Amino acid sequence: MHTEKNTIGFFIVEPSALFSEYTQKYEKASWATEGKLKPMFNRDVIILALEMIAAKPSSTIIDSAQTRTYCEDADVFYPIREDYKNL
Repeated sequence: MHTEKNTIGFFIVEPSALFSEYTQKYEKASWATEGKLKPMFNRDVIILALEMIAAKPSSTIIDSAQTRTYCEDADVFYPIREDYKNL
């Protein structure tokens, strides 16, 4: 879903999923709507659990992320993610 300035994405992540290090140029707010996600931002580990929101400034290194349970997550990106427009 896209607004004039944002992209909103809804994601389902299976238990025990592991994401390796990456950097993205977008500001991002993540809202856990189901389960628990454990991201590490610039070497700081957080637990993103049900109904919690985490904000990530642009160009933050996401060292890794993993799930222990089934997760549902809503992410809001700024500016618009052109790579998501055709999905």
